[in-house]
Amino acid sequence: MKRILYPIPIAFMCAFYILTYSMAVHASGWNDDNPLVNNLYYTDFLGKINDILGLGVLHTTLESPRYDADESEEETLAYAAETSNGAHIIFYVKNGVTYEVAALFRQGNQMAQQGAAEVIMSACLAAGMTVDEFNSLFKLKPWKENTMVGEAFCKKSGKLIRVVTLRHKNGYIGVALFASRS
Repeated sequence: MKRILYPIPIAFMCAFYILTYSMAVHASGWNDDNPLVNNLYYTDFLGKINDILGLGVLHTTLESPRYDADESEEETLAYAAETSNGAHIIFYVKNGVTYEVAALFRQGNQMAQQGAAEVIMSACLAAGMTVDEFNSLFKLKPWKENTMVGEAFCKKSGKLIRVVTLRHKNGYIGVALFASRS
């Protein structure tokens, strides 16, 4: 019986930490409701991410995201998925397009960290960033206690792409990727 009940608290904890993390990103004022890619439906954006993950260079696969009512709010829908190596991923969608990609993994879990990094990198490339722009994005700077931020301009989209990482006291790390008006 314990095996059946074990995933429930883990799923609840993941949802709780992503929710508090996402609230912190939105409260910071950084995410100003600018889609990562204009006029590209969420399903097409997800298809691009999966195409990049499937090139044979990366070691992560992403399960099919499912609607997450607990993470969704008003006009913003949330779709949650797990990577093959244990990272929890949420796509925030508004009016059919993706506004934010968030990842959560336990600190010290190198496989889950790799999964989160590969999904975030694939999302950046799917949004039109070059590898150099992506590398620039992850020159993180301290912002607040346990929080680092990075930003890079994507020439193709004309958007300022931002990333925020947050280390929770309980050992989880959250990463959020979103676009901001430059």
